[in-house]
Order: sequence, then C-alpha cells, then structure tokens
Amino acid sequence: CIETLMTAAGGQEIVPPPDTVQDKIGFLLNNMSSSNVNHKSEELQELLESHAGSMQWFAHYLVVRRVALEPNFHSLYTAMVDALGLRVLNRAVLASTLQNARVLLASPKIRSSSSERSLLKNLGSWLGQITLGRNKPLLMRDIDLKELICDAYERGLLIAVVPFAAKVLDACANSRVFLPPNPWVMALMSLLMELYQVPDLKLNLKFEIEVLAKTLKVELADLKPTTKLVHRQQDRTQTCDFANRAGASAVLGTN
Repeated sequence: CIETLMTAAGGQEIVPPPDTVQDKIGFLLNNMSSSNVNHKSEELQELLESHAGSMQWFAHYLVVRRVALEPNFHSLYTAMVDALGLRVLNRAVLASTLQNARVLLASPKIRSSSSERSLLKNLGSWLGQITLGRNKPLLMRDIDLKELICDAYERGLLIAVVPFAAKVLDACANSRVFLPPNPWVMALMSLLMELYQVPDLKLNLKFEIEVLAKTLKVELADLKPTTKLVHRQQDRTQTCDFANRAGASAVLGTN
C-alpha cells in the first residue's frame, strides 16, 4: 500500500534529479552500513548539492521509499542524516514525515489495511527518533497526539492511532528531556490509561499500551487516568477498536 503515499506525492511540486543521479543515490543507500555511513554520506552530500532542488526530493524519497518500508534501518538513516548535518534536509525530512503520516491517518483504507497501518507505525517510530529521541519537542502545530487519540476514540480509528502514538513515544526511552516523569509524556500516558480502562477495548490495543509502559519503565497501576474520553461521543457503528460491538446494522436497527 505504498501507493497511497506515492499517489499523494503526485500533487506536490517535487523536482527529481536526473535518473542517473537517482540511481547513484539508491546505490549509495543500498551499500551503506554503520561502518561506512560517514564516507557514504560525504558522497551523498556531493550528489545532493550538485543538483538544485534535490534536498526536497531526497527527503521524500528517504521517508516514503526507505523509512516507511525499512524499520530495521532507521538507526542507520538517522546516523546518515546526522552525518550530513544539513539543516535544510532535516527540516524537509521532518516535514515529509509529518505529511505522509497525515496522508495515512486520513486514508479511507487505514481501518482495513494492515499494510497501511504498518507504514504508519514505521513513520511513527521514525518521527519519534528524529524529534523526541533527539530531545526535540513535537510541536502541537505539527501534530497533537492528545487530540489525535481523542479524535480516534470518537471515529473508530484507535486501531491505527494507538500503535502510531505508541511508536512515537517509544523514543522517549532514549531521551534526556522526555524520559518519564516528563509532564508532557506522563499526561499522554494518563490519557492512554483512561483508554486502557474503557470496557471492551480490544486486547491488541491494550497490549500496545502495556508494551509502551514497559519500554518507558512506567507502571500502569501508578498512573492516574484522565477524564477526557468520557465526554467524547463515539461512532458506535465502528467495530475495529472494541469487542462486542455489533456494527452499523445493530445501531441502525436493521437486519
């Protein structure tokens, strides 16, 4: 389902470098490893700086063609971005990550497609690593995780949003600033605890919260749940997030 991201990119004004340069960049990344990342990054920088507009294209290529599909190489790609040390690229990569996460969150197939949800989780993990994991905040104007969770609770999108948010917050375990008891992180954990206690929440979503708490070394029993969700109106025709929901036909009173 990478086509969802590629289709969305069609409306963006991204000017790619010549095919020969694209092939060279692909070859560089295919042969990059932790032992040669600095040397390969120097070669990559020469290619990018020799063609105007290549930074925007490379940021999109990195996020869509590499990061979204290759979670096992995230640490290598963060090392590469660090080695390049290009502010314009850093900004472009963050912007592309946020944009493509929004595309997936808005996709009509996100409830039914495990492939799209997998891409979204990978982008969440990467987003956390390049922001929170580097002691940089996730600005509310870019993405409001609290509201995202509350909105997903209403619209039946927790199946996609909870794993995404959990992957973003995973990076806090490696942060000096956002490691619990950071107030912003603990507020999000309290919201997730409220969700955790909602009757009939599906076990896979509870498991995501449990794993996150273990990663951050937070005891769920010690969290005071918020009261944000109790005032939210749910779309009870959606059955992805809660067990024992009969779906639209039961809500509408039809057979």
